[in-house]
Formats: sequence, structure tokens, C-alpha cells
Amino acid sequence: MQGYCENARAFVKIRGSRYLRNGKEYVKFTKMTMRIDFEDFKLNFANLFSGDRILGDVGNKLINNNQELYLKEIVPGLEQGLSKKFLDVANEIIASATFDEMFPPGKTFINPITQPPRLPSSVLGPDIFEPPFEVGNPDGSILNKVSF
Repeated sequence: MQGYCENARAFVKIRGSRYLRNGKEYVKFTKMTMRIDFEDFKLNFANLFSGDRILGDVGNKLINNNQELYLKEIVPGLEQGLSKKFLDVANEIIASATFDEMFPPGKTFINPITQPPRLPSSVLGPDIFEPPFEVGNPDGSILNKVSF
């Protein structure tokens, strides 16, 4: 199988935690999620139908003319596999760097030493580093109460 894609975009979210080792603070990434969007993706399978060239060409054309169906099946496994591999590589890269080496105090825009405030368990935000979502209506409802 050979394939190529054009204008692919990946949306990546990585989480990590700090830990102490030999009195110094380090970071280890614990989770990575990835979503991939392909604008165009083509596959070419060799030796389809026991090497019959005509049936192979028809099979490849059928696959590539219905790429949405195949991408729906292929992409989740690709996202999981790449996420795991990139998480391992990222942890290898940062294994020997301390937190202060990666984010020098006084040279970092956001003070990395300050922990984000803990949110009450009843308030859920989209991310621990983002403020919680606030409802715009004072009564807390999404829609105003309407009587007919």
C-alpha cells in the first residue's frame, strides 16, 4: 500500500505533570490526543485481486472515489498510533531538561511556577489552564423561560 495526502491538518492536545527528581523539577507528558483532517487523501494498493491489473485499477479507483468512507475507518487508528508515538518521542526529548530550563523564570511570558487555581468540582472548564465557562444568563439557564 502506498498513499499520499494534501493539505492535512492535525489538532494536538498534550497534557503533562511536573515531578521531582534529585531535587529538581521535571515534566513528563501523560496524554496526547490528536485529530487529523485531510483535504485529499489517495491510496494505491498493490497486488489487489492476486495481481490482476484491471481489477486492481478498478479497486483502487473505487477506494479513491469514496475516500470519505475509507478515511472514517483509517483515521481513528492513525490518530491513536501517531499520538502514542509522538508522546513517547516528546518524553524522550524533554527527559533531561528541567522545568526551569524549558521555562526560564523571568524570561517566560506566563510565570510557569504559578499553578492554575483549582476549580471546585462542580465547575467544569474546557481545560485546567482556561477559565471555567460562564453562562451568560443570570438565572443560569441557556434559554429564557418563555410561556405560550
